[in-house]
Amino acid sequence: MQQCFGKSKVEVCFEEGVGNFRGSTPQKHLLPEGRIIDMERGKTLGGSSTINYNMWVRGAPEDFDRWAADYGCDGWSYEDVLPHFRAIEKMEGSPGFSVDARYRGEAGPVAVAEVHPVPAGVDKFLAACESVGAQRGDYNGPTITNVAGCTQPLSSLELRPVMLGAVCPADGCSHVGGLWDQVPRLALICLESALRCLEGGWPT
Repeated sequence: MQQCFGKSKVEVCFEEGVGNFRGSTPQKHLLPEGRIIDMERGKTLGGSSTINYNMWVRGAPEDFDRWAADYGCDGWSYEDVLPHFRAIEKMEGSPGFSVDARYRGEAGPVAVAEVHPVPAGVDKFLAACESVGAQRGDYNGPTITNVAGCTQPLSSLELRPVMLGAVCPADGCSHVGGLWDQVPRLALICLESALRCLEGGWPT
């Protein structure tokens, strides 16, 4: 149960002995041909939605400015942290992709690159985003644009609201009934055909 509900950290998803790793079937259209894609799973609250998979995302500039202005976090405005972001990264250009050197680093220890070649369908997806007003460009530049404005792991969407038990409306109020001593030892597991108990192996 600790691995299911105890903490929501990415490292839980990669612990040894929990059996999180899954690989795809060999992919004939990838190079090298026959390449197997890692398909890690998140055995933690929120499951695999917890993993922000291989994305280089600094965060929204307006958030840094808000922390500095509203909460007295001196040195945390976007202009203050930008030199550090630039010092960290080494932006590697890709054909057809341009970045603003005022915002991106070129000599840092962390290599960052745009995906190239662009996977099939990506241009159509980006065009669809533009059609509803989303900006297309470098989201580690001066602005960051998300369709919904936030990430939405399954834990905050559906699991945490009911973790304490059943919520029953009565007499104009919501009443919560806790049943922690009777919680079954079940884990929600991605890419499995059955529910596996972390204690006791497969159900019989």
